[in-house]
Amino acid sequence: MLTRIDNMIAAKKIKSLFANIAGQLDLPEIDIQDWIQKLFPILLDFHSKYGNRQYVFILNKLSLPSEESQLLNPETLWNLISKRIECFNLDLNIMFSISGLNSSEIVDVCDYCYDNAIPALYVFGEEICLYNREGRCVAFYNFVHPEVTTRNRIGLNARSYRDYKLVIEEQGTKQLINKIDEIWIDRSKRILIANRQTEKILQNFLAKWLNDNIHDARVVSEVGKISGVDRTDIELTSISSGDHLIIEVKWMGINASGSSHDIRRLEEGIRQVCTYLEREPSALEGCVVCYDGRKESEKANTFTLNEPIARLDYRIVWLESKSGSEIGACI
Repeated sequence: MLTRIDNMIAAKKIKSLFANIAGQLDLPEIDIQDWIQKLFPILLDFHSKYGNRQYVFILNKLSLPSEESQLLNPETLWNLISKRIECFNLDLNIMFSISGLNSSEIVDVCDYCYDNAIPALYVFGEEICLYNREGRCVAFYNFVHPEVTTRNRIGLNARSYRDYKLVIEEQGTKQLINKIDEIWIDRSKRILIANRQTEKILQNFLAKWLNDNIHDARVVSEVGKISGVDRTDIELTSISSGDHLIIEVKWMGINASGSSHDIRRLEEGIRQVCTYLEREPSALEGCVVCYDGRKESEKANTFTLNEPIARLDYRIVWLESKSGSEIGACI
């Protein structure tokens, strides 16, 4: 339930959206309020049925030709988005048609608005943004959670979900190097945190790292059981396409409770993900991320697949036990 302050913030944000759309279309604000009250329930229904998607409505002040348009509803919208058509014209009668814009990427939406002097509503998951006739974002509203006051931020180093393995490869030197005290019980002997925490803490670090550095997917930890049997550690779901990827977290080395794992732990993870992929044929890909806390002398004892496995890959992330300054002193 929203608090009084949340309601005030939400009311201010939606009023800003009304006013800006009205200004862009040179129409009375009351007309836009009536229109939004018809549009948002459709978008909410679509979101509840089909999840986070990316699509664009080019706003038309005049009615669209009846022979080229159809009434907007979740099913008609999904019928096109499922075919990778994501750009539409939308009029004040909630009629829509396929747009001449063929890309829903922000840079292309901005260029289209500027070149055609026309505004657009850009939907990104739960968020809706108004781009004006100059191609600039002038209003934002979260139609699923109205109390949210900030937009999803895309970091300077953010990548697409399709490059998630590159993001994983960067984790060791950019994130985990700063988490040494939370990973090791004894750095000099390379003894990791206790057994019941080891995998969970590494999983949490990875989930946060992916969430902070992938801009076009939702990251969820401990996804619901697959086929009622197993629970995956992390799942990435593309906001635009709905593609999802499965990630399983493992570790090697010795921890404070005396448990130890060698390269066979990675092999176990690969078998586990193969099973997941068999039970979840819709998954785009599965990946095992194995954190290597073994001694330096064991680092060379690695693993390679005898032959590629469809839709499966793995990454070994070395867990550094020396701080940045200690590493620098050894160079």
